[in-house]
Amino acid sequence: MIGLVFAILLIAALLAWAVIAYNRLVRLRNQVATAWADIDVQLQRRHDLVPQLVAAVQGYAAHEGAVLEAVTALRTRALGLRDPGELGEVEAELEQALGRVLLLREAY
Repeated sequence: MIGLVFAILLIAALLAWAVIAYNRLVRLRNQVATAWADIDVQLQRRHDLVPQLVAAVQGYAAHEGAVLEAVTALRTRALGLRDPGELGEVEAELEQALGRVLLLREAY
């Protein structure tokens, strides 16, 4: 009699453990699926931001390229001038352009 009660309790305990283990495995599987979905969402957000980043970099590159071209052109003009009046004007423009180059350098 005691052996039968013990066997029934053991079977009931094993069944309860099996149900709890199964439910835990299902919950863990759902957590994994949710985590992967969150990763997919973050990757999609990152992929959506790439064109904006490229556009911003292209805008800055165009601006910086224009500044560097202006400095180069002004330097070339200044090297070719001998008239003090024109040279003073070109040197003033060159100083302003170099200031923009220094600001760009400090920005980075």
